Amino acid sequence: MAASANAAAGSDAAEQARPVRAGGAEHELTAHSAPRPAQSARPPTLRPVRDPSSDARTNVASDPRRCDCQPWPVVAAVIPGVLLHGSGSWALGDHQTAKRLLVYEVVGFGTLGVSLGVIAATGAARSLIGPLIATSVIGAGLFGGSLAADWYNVLVPPEARGRRLPIPRWQSQLLGGYVYNPQFEVGGFVGHGVQVAGAGWSVSYEGRHAPLAGYAQWRSAAEGSLWDWGQPGDWGQPNEGGTAAESPSSYVHLVPAFQQLELLDAGQRTWTAELALQSRFDGTLVSPGLRGAFVEFGAGYARRYTRLLNVDADISDDLLLASCAFGVYLPGSAGRGGEARLFYDHRHDGLVGGLLTKRIGSGATGSIGFGGSYAVSERFGLALTSQLGAGWVNTVALVFRPDGATATKGSP
Repeated sequence: MAASANAAAGSDAAEQARPVRAGGAEHELTAHSAPRPAQSARPPTLRPVRDPSSDARTNVASDPRRCDCQPWPVVAAVIPGVLLHGSGSWALGDHQTAKRLLVYEVVGFGTLGVSLGVIAATGAARSLIGPLIATSVIGAGLFGGSLAADWYNVLVPPEARGRRLPIPRWQSQLLGGYVYNPQFEVGGFVGHGVQVAGAGWSVSYEGRHAPLAGYAQWRSAAEGSLWDWGQPGDWGQPNEGGTAAESPSSYVHLVPAFQQLELLDAGQRTWTAELALQSRFDGTLVSPGLRGAFVEFGAGYARRYTRLLNVDADISDDLLLASCAFGVYLPGSAGRGGEARLFYDHRHDGLVGGLLTKRIGSGATGSIGFGGSYAVSERFGLALTSQLGAGWVNTVALVFRPDGATATKGSP
């Protein structure tokens, strides 16, 4: 009986493997083969435009520049990172960033040291002091910025990093603040401002008032783009959809401005005309590990005219403008996001002035400060600034974007 079953199975297998003639050709059909259905035409694949913010959401473990060796990168960023900038990034496994930050530290320290040495050797000669102060600020910015960038690379994971938001086509703000100054009793103040931006330009106005203290200040400025660039494959370059980004993350702008300051209780009215270069450089120009960070440098010249109301006298003098900053973009989605920055400003006019110390250099340096802004929606945002010098000025503002529209590529 088993033999008959085996014979039947063999005959079935032979029947399944029997050649079949179709159209003059033989096709062998087996139990494991079947005719393939005709494939339909494949529809074209639409490639979505890449969202730059998705780069921050990539898996950290898949980044070959990083190692899972916490907390040693944090320790290395402090010791010996304070002296050897980039040590934290090296311990993190990001050797490219570490090497470049060390180079920027050496260049910045050398520029600062040479500039201060020449100032001391020449007795701060008037013909040289302007360019030397500018190079000193640039050197200090490179030195401090390389240290801050190393800490940023170690402490801020990629998924917590932001991007620059598009510049609004126009926006307005209401602001308030408080001034502490040992020479001028201003106290609280209120103000307003407006900005209009277009393709490669912007115009802004801001006014501050404290009528009971005899304080009034207004400033108008224009900003024109000289050079704009974006992150590789991201800002300022066409994306896969054929359009360009609206807010370049690296730029150099020319900024003419005019301001008036009234301190009637002190018997002063001042007018200042200035011309400056303002620049911002994205961290990705140094290394991909610094995505979401940036540095700023500024330099310029101002002419100030002061009228002393109590004695009916006039004074005119020159001002050197120099500044540097390190900043980061704050994360957000659906029109939300912002930025925060630490800065040094060398200008000595206004209510802030230079830092006061108990040593000979008191007042010679400028002021330090913190500034930040955040868009809580496409229409509303908040901004705050705190600046410390001879005085201390704190400001908070409510920002309103009426239509939520943005300016075109290259806007300041």
